[in-house]
This record gives sequence, C-alpha cells and structure tokens, in this order.
Amino acid sequence: IQENLTSDLTQEYYRLGILDDAGSDQWRITLANKDYKLCDTYPNALVIPKKISDEELYISAAFRSGQRLPVLCWGDKNNGATLWRSSQPKAGVSGSCSTDEKYLDIIAKSCIHRKGITQGGITEPILHIVDCRPRTSAMANRAAGAGYESQANYPNARLDFYNIGNIHVMRDSHKNLCNIILNSNQNDINFSKQIEDTQWLSHVRLVLKASWETANFVIKGMPVLVHCSHGWDRTSQVCSLAELFLDSFYRTIDGFRILIDKEWCSFGHPFHLRAAHTQDKNNRQDDQISPIFLQFIECTWQIVKQYPTYFEFNLKYLLVIADHTYSGRFGNFLFNSDLDREAYGSKNKCA
Repeated sequence: IQENLTSDLTQEYYRLGILDDAGSDQWRITLANKDYKLCDTYPNALVIPKKISDEELYISAAFRSGQRLPVLCWGDKNNGATLWRSSQPKAGVSGSCSTDEKYLDIIAKSCIHRKGITQGGITEPILHIVDCRPRTSAMANRAAGAGYESQANYPNARLDFYNIGNIHVMRDSHKNLCNIILNSNQNDINFSKQIEDTQWLSHVRLVLKASWETANFVIKGMPVLVHCSHGWDRTSQVCSLAELFLDSFYRTIDGFRILIDKEWCSFGHPFHLRAAHTQDKNNRQDDQISPIFLQFIECTWQIVKQYPTYFEFNLKYLLVIADHTYSGRFGNFLFNSDLDREAYGSKNKCA
C-alpha cells in the first residue's frame, strides 16, 4: 500500500498515532482515490472511519460539493479527538443523505470522551462543525442546492458559522490594502484609519478566531469537522492554523513545510487559479485570483510575532515562502491539485 500512496501523508498519520503497525481499531487508509476517481482534488491517501466501506465513500462524496467528502487530517492520540475537513453538503432546502449522516455520526462517537461537555446540566453535541462562512452565504447556497448540515439530520453535531469572507471579499480587501500602502504617506494621521477601513486585519482576526476555537474544541477532546463552500480556501486556512496551535512539530521548519504540503497542496487549494500562474491572459480567470494562501502566511506571522520562542522559523522564512508562491520556481505551488502535478511532473520539481 505504501508504494501507492503519498509518502509524506502516510508518514504523518503514523507520526500522529492515527495509524500504527498493529492497525487502528477506528481508522483506515483507503485506496478508493488511488486514481483520483473518487475526488480529483484530494490526495490519493485518505484516512476514513473503519466502519465506512469504499462503496459508502462514493455515496457520501456525491452528497458533497466537488466530491470532497469528510476526511481525517489530524488527530490527538491522547484524548482521541480528531480534526476533519470537507466541502459543504448538497443539502438544499430539504435534502439529506443517510450515508453522510452515518459517516458523521461515526466521527461524533469516535472520541474517548463520548458524553460530550456538560455545561449547566446540558450535554452539548459531540461533533463540532466549523462552517467558516457567514450564515447568510451558507443560506444562499442552500437555496442553490448546497448549504449546510441541519440539526434534525445530524443530531450529534453542533454547527457554528464563523463569518469569514469568500475569495472575492479577500481580493478586494487586499487590493485596497496594497493601494493604500503604495500610495499613502505613512506619516499621514489618517494612515491607520485607512488601513483599518480595508478590513484586512479584521478578516485576519476572523480566520485566527475560527482556527483557535477549532483547536480549542480538539484540546477539550471533541472531534471537529471544518468546511466552507468548496473546502479548499477557508477550510485550508482554518485546518492548517488549528494544527499549528495544536502540534509543535508544525512549528519547526520541516514541519511547516509538511503542513503546507498536506493541507494546501495535497488537499487541493487551487494555487494555479488563486495566484494566476499563467501568461495567457485569454485563459486567466481574474475573478478567481485571491490572496488566500498569503493571508494564511500573514496569520502565521501574527502568531509568530506574539510567540517567537515557540517557532523554529521567523518572518524571513515566511517571506521566502510567500515570494515563491508567485515565483513559479517550485512545483509545490503550481497547478490546482496533486492530480495536475502528477500529470505535468511538477511533483518531481519541488523544493
């Protein structure tokens, strides 16, 4: 199996203790995506509940936007809590999928602390669903046949919205920020107000808030599912930052590289679209350009600035990564998925 799977990913799952040589009693690696036929924007190595068959995977995937079904991306072997990611469900106004409901119920009941957290005599649901979007956006998607998980269909879950804007909101905010920095005098008494008006730092705060609360749920021993609409922009931000809070290995130079390769490259953040890696203006989709990964780097810097001794790297390392996101020098940041990188051979041209 190892020869057919992405080596860094499988090594990570073993490092985390999610998998071991004796075999996990809860999770397994599936080969269902070895040819990228289950989901063409996911890696070929997927960790899923042992109680879910490969046939059920296809059913659950069909109920999620872009076939991006829930998959495990991090776990705590001490308290049993796990972190999962996916795209939005195709719930519509009244749609449902019993297999997807079964899938999430298994995740909810997987944790060692199976009775939830009791507050004021009320037992909270076990599985926390972190929906990165504003509630209004999720409701609008529901009218279009997608949406979010309903409490009626997922009784063991609690869903919260975190109000992070989409790629268009971030692009406009970042564009305004750049215009002010390039064209304003920083000695101007209105400079700080102008920066504030771009709302860039407000967006950064919302991403960090969602990430910290996600990490905090895991620390308390509860499984968490993170998603937005497609599950490859805001979801990548929140999952990777939450793991940065949770796991000191990702705060090393090598660990941070693996974190980016796992949560951004392998799980299908569309670098080609977001960074406009093309010289053909006729085929460039300008409405898909957005500084989502750059915003993640900024969020990381905010944490590094506050807790520098917790990290093996500093601002210079982050700036190098940010620069090469757009340089086209390394294959890591080219194309939109592992499938594309394998097809064009860029996985053999990575730093």
